[in-house]
Amino acid sequence: MSEGLMSRLRIGKWGVAFAVVTIVVGFFGPGSASADVTVPLPDGHIEGPGVRITSVGERAIISPSLASNGAGRTSWVTGMSDPTTGR
Repeated sequence: MSEGLMSRLRIGKWGVAFAVVTIVVGFFGPGSASADVTVPLPDGHIEGPGVRITSVGERAIISPSLASNGAGRTSWVTGMSDPTTGR
């Protein structure tokens, strides 16, 4: 075999080895953070002309988006609100 062909074969073998290692690291490497974060929100109230809204026990749950691209987030807010009119 010629020296040029041997050199190309070595480069090809290294390229295949590099591709295999990249794929293995991609499958078994650290994945995206998929843990939800729960944030308690403070109780409070807001008043307007003739109405008062009181909120208690609120919390926000922040989750990764369904796109799983690392940039987007989804949030859910739960709690209880009590509107009161000023009659």
